[in-house]
Amino acid sequence: MAMTTHNVDDNGVGLQGYSPVSYVDHGKAEPGLAVHSAQYNGVTYHFTDADQVAAFQANPAKYEPAYGGWCAFGLTIDKQFDCDPSNFKVVHGRLMGFLRNDEVDALALWRDGDEAELVAKADATWASLRRAGETIR
Repeated sequence: MAMTTHNVDDNGVGLQGYSPVSYVDHGKAEPGLAVHSAQYNGVTYHFTDADQVAAFQANPAKYEPAYGGWCAFGLTIDKQFDCDPSNFKVVHGRLMGFLRNDEVDALALWRDGDEAELVAKADATWASLRRAGETIR
């Protein structure tokens, strides 16, 4: 099975339509608008306004979510989980999303662990997946 490198909806929109600039620059989850959008690495992102689009276009790598927008904690346990768009953390400038549902809050689990070790594990799993070209679930 081919690896799903980016967590996008059926229209190719990442972050469930939330603005990556809002997460990174303002520390909050804000839904973007389709009228304010830009693409990077095959993913369409929505933004709150034209200024955010300009900021993104000036440095898209700064705003691209880590791990293709998959749950950062999930990768530490070799799983790809969708994220709750309001459950996120910016770690050393990298936007990381986390699963949250009735059973688990992956951000809470992340906070209970050693962040440096978790980042290293997620990074290693992600690199391995990209090399292998596989999808895990």
